[in-house]
Amino acid sequence: MEEVYFAVNKFGKKVVNKILKFDFFAISAIKERFEMEAKMYTLDKLLI
Repeated sequence: MEEVYFAVNKFGKKVVNKILKFDFFAISAIKERFEMEAKMYTLDKLLI
Protein backbone atom coordinates (compact mmCIF):
# COMPACT_ATOMS: atom_id res chain seq x y z
CA MET A 1 0.00 0.00 0.00
CA GLU A 2 2.88 2.37 0.75
CA GLU A 3 6.62 2.52 0.57
CA VAL A 4 8.81 3.87 3.35
CA TYR A 5 12.28 5.32 2.79
CA PHE A 6 14.79 6.10 5.52
CA ALA A 7 17.85 8.31 5.19
CA VAL A 8 20.23 10.46 7.19
CA ASN A 9 20.90 13.91 5.78
CA LYS A 10 24.30 15.63 5.72
CA PHE A 11 23.56 17.21 9.12
CA GLY A 12 22.97 13.79 10.70
CA LYS A 13 19.21 14.25 10.98
CA LYS A 14 17.09 11.13 10.41
CA VAL A 15 14.45 11.47 7.71
CA VAL A 16 11.59 9.12 6.82
CA ASN A 17 9.42 9.44 3.73
CA LYS A 18 6.23 7.42 3.52
CA ILE A 19 4.72 7.39 0.04
CA LEU A 20 1.21 6.13 -0.75
CA LYS A 21 1.10 4.13 -3.97
CA PHE A 22 -0.91 5.77 -6.75
CA ASP A 23 -3.35 2.83 -7.02
CA PHE A 24 -4.59 3.48 -3.48
CA PHE A 25 -4.72 7.28 -3.69
CA ALA A 26 -8.22 7.26 -5.21
CA ILE A 27 -9.69 5.20 -2.33
CA SER A 28 -10.74 7.83 0.21
CA ALA A 29 -10.76 5.51 3.25
CA ILE A 30 -7.17 4.40 2.60
CA LYS A 31 -6.05 7.95 1.84
CA GLU A 32 -7.60 9.27 5.08
CA ARG A 33 -5.97 6.49 7.13
CA PHE A 34 -2.62 7.17 5.47
CA GLU A 35 -2.87 10.89 6.28
CA MET A 36 -3.93 10.18 9.88
CA GLU A 37 -0.98 7.82 10.41
CA ALA A 38 1.42 10.33 8.87
CA LYS A 39 0.25 12.99 11.34
CA MET A 40 0.49 10.60 14.32
CA TYR A 41 4.02 9.39 13.77
CA THR A 42 7.02 11.59 14.25
CA LEU A 43 10.68 10.65 14.25
CA ASP A 44 10.62 10.92 18.03
CA LYS A 45 8.28 7.92 18.17
CA LEU A 46 10.14 5.78 15.62
CA LEU A 47 12.55 3.19 16.91
CA ILE A 48 15.38 3.76 14.46
